[in-house]
Amino acid sequence: MKKVFVLILLFFVMTELHAQEQWSFGPRIGMGFSKNYYSHYYSNNIIGLFGEFRVNKIATELDVLFTKQGTFNATYQCTVIPLKFKYYPRLNDGFNIFAGPQLTMYKEEPARIIMSGGPYDYHYNKTTAAIIVGLGYRTKIGLDIAFNYNHGLVDINKEKHWGKKWRERVFQITAGYDLCQLFKAGKNK
Repeated sequence: MKKVFVLILLFFVMTELHAQEQWSFGPRIGMGFSKNYYSHYYSNNIIGLFGEFRVNKIATELDVLFTKQGTFNATYQCTVIPLKFKYYPRLNDGFNIFAGPQLTMYKEEPARIIMSGGPYDYHYNKTTAAIIVGLGYRTKIGLDIAFNYNHGLVDINKEKHWGKKWRERVFQITAGYDLCQLFKAGKNK
């Protein structure tokens, strides 16, 4: 995890100042609500970094987020890496619509879930994929707010239980701050 932060920070530092008008980079925090097939929604914190490259109304954003997902009786730490393709309908407005793929890598493999009828042993995939869709807004001072839904494309469990597909469904609301805005503000003075 530390290597990812260092690489992103080096990438940010090495970017030329004149190109920062199109780049955004900064921290992101928030709350996620995840659910598997059989469970109620489970909430947990999100923390990480985002980087965005924008040309006119089109942008690409890559996030590296650390969170927990799962259910009330089986949670697991994971790294979530969404790649968002964003569209800003109005050039000088911060409202945006986004969609794209997401990779989720689980740090640990939960082996046991307690349910009525006794504990059950499950074997989970260490990596899954999802599709992400959402809405966002970037203020002129650099605050970036996003609301998105992630729908799993790959079953979490390796075996089928009760003939069901256990794919995660996650709602997230996050806020980030564009650190490049600090350089832009100083440049405009």
